[in-house]
Amino acid sequence: MRDYKFKRTEWTPRRKRRFGLGMFLRILALLAVAGAGYAIFDYFANRPSQANQGTHLPSHIIPLQLPPQSN
Repeated sequence: MRDYKFKRTEWTPRRKRRFGLGMFLRILALLAVAGAGYAIFDYFANRPSQANQGTHLPSHIIPLQLPPQSN
């Protein structure tokens, strides 16, 4: 039995997503955050440690140095 109270509707196909300005800005912001995160990581990974600058080696350890190479 058919229900006459409600009008039958047809499902409209969903619109295809367009690559608009909002999507471009989101991708740009994501790249900026990723770049800043990598820069911070690179800074902390390559900075000289301050703990080793003022400490001296124990007396039983002799630091070895390479001899100069003559070309």
